[in-house]
Amino acid sequence: MKPTTTYLLLASLLTTAQATPSTSQTTCKNYTIPLTITSPNLAFALPTFRNNFDVADFIDTISSRNASTAASVVSTTRQNITASYKIFATLCQPASKKFRSKTVLIATHGLNFDRTYWNPDLNKAKYSFVDWAVSRGYSVLYYDRLGVGLSSRVSGYVAQLSNQVAILAEISRVVKEGRYVGDLGKPEAVVLVGHSFGSAVSLNTVAQYPSLVDGVVLTGFSLNETYTNLLGFIEEVGLRIAADQDGARWGGLDTVGFLFFDDGLVGEGGSSGADGCVV
Repeated sequence: MKPTTTYLLLASLLTTAQATPSTSQTTCKNYTIPLTITSPNLAFALPTFRNNFDVADFIDTISSRNASTAASVVSTTRQNITASYKIFATLCQPASKKFRSKTVLIATHGLNFDRTYWNPDLNKAKYSFVDWAVSRGYSVLYYDRLGVGLSSRVSGYVAQLSNQVAILAEISRVVKEGRYVGDLGKPEAVVLVGHSFGSAVSLNTVAQYPSLVDGVVLTGFSLNETYTNLLGFIEEVGLRIAADQDGARWGGLDTVGFLFFDDGLVGEGGSSGADGCVV
């Protein structure tokens, strides 16, 4: 990726393509993308959370002034893990080839959302990024991250930033080859679009695999390195065991990693899942 295209402003990106008429139609297709990745995952020594009292005790431990106790909770050892997953994705693009750009946007959602973040059913004219981008000629591939929605379900210990990055890199590679893009063919440019944690995934993907993409758009994200109060953030969001919050939706998830952000939002419908992901 050229240095001059490393960071793109959203406004400039989405105004460079030829806009389609407002009456243009969108065509969408769902894909289940099988892939195998190898990622350097952290090895943890976390306790098994039996209930929300255990969660509260864990948060109290890691935020205490006793550094030696807190340090014993998490091991910093990394180990290369190879695994195969299925990632569920949706591609939307202008129905008319006349108005299609050869740029594909790959959109990665944040924590406690699924892929419908990019294309919600509620007030689509106001909130659908997909409709907005497609109206400007772009093809948008938006997917459920590992452990969320219709993608493979895994333990929260497994769903780490490292393998989310490896997955996005692999998706970028196959899209660059012209796969999972309908009849568009090989795209001229692949641009990553992220929101919140999805921006962290996108940025790390660009940093580790710069030749795979041509640009990146980061939203709900900051590179302000003065922000160091991670423990304050953990305490503020009110982590809870997802299965205890809604057994009908999340009863099948384990308690060690899938924690519910008490003030967060999740995607719509039964396809969404509580998000557990280790950074």
